[in-house]
Amino acid sequence: MKYTATLLSAAVLMACSCNEINIDERYRELPAPEIKTCVLVEDFTGQNCVNCPEAHKVLEQLVEQYGEAVIPVSIHAGNFAIPIDYKRYQGLMQPEAQAYNDLFSIQEYPKGIINHTGAPLNYSEWPAVVRTALERDAKASIDLKASVNADSTAITISAGILPYVDGAAKFQLWVLEDGIVARQKDMSGATINDYVHNHVYRCSPNGVGGQPVTLEANIGQSVECQQEVRRLSNETWKLNEISIVAFLYNDNGVIQATKTKLIK
Repeated sequence: MKYTATLLSAAVLMACSCNEINIDERYRELPAPEIKTCVLVEDFTGQNCVNCPEAHKVLEQLVEQYGEAVIPVSIHAGNFAIPIDYKRYQGLMQPEAQAYNDLFSIQEYPKGIINHTGAPLNYSEWPAVVRTALERDAKASIDLKASVNADSTAITISAGILPYVDGAAKFQLWVLEDGIVARQKDMSGATINDYVHNHVYRCSPNGVGGQPVTLEANIGQSVECQQEVRRLSNETWKLNEISIVAFLYNDNGVIQATKTKLIK
């Protein structure tokens, strides 16, 4: 009996070894998702956050992979962020940013919120959640335009909203700026003085929570808003780097989102 058991064990081991998967076949690339809608990614970050540059890289990779279907927003908030009115050097935390931070009870950084709902996520989780969100059926479309006046002092934002469902919602507008050169801590704790910050949240032209809208399926409506261009000692917008994000949302998160550059 002992001899038979030994032979049986050996046979099992041989069978197992024959079923080993070739190393080249262990990791198979997932098929491209069917992109049906846009996804908003809010990156809660800070200039003194040593892990935040890694999250910034994930954002860029998502944009590279999915293009305009992914809309990233870097919201500087929390203990690692530097307020916009800091005197020693340029900070990027707007006063309104803390309201969004508190809305999601974020206490560790970096963290991400996908489609303005749910629990804060580590940046390693963003790709999988974004992929799933991209495959949701679109429930509205937003035609967004933004232009600056002749003397470059004000931005006019206009949006056409076409819902495919009925219900109550809110419409939110954000101003973002790319290409801001300002200091940032890296993973070693060193300070990078010429770090380039992108997708930086600047303000909410129609208020922190946006404005209420009533949706009727296939009935379009329009929204228009004005925003003064900021030219301050601690915040001067470069108009060629400014973009506008618009999103329609309810208690279940973002219904639809879009982004556009300024037309001069």
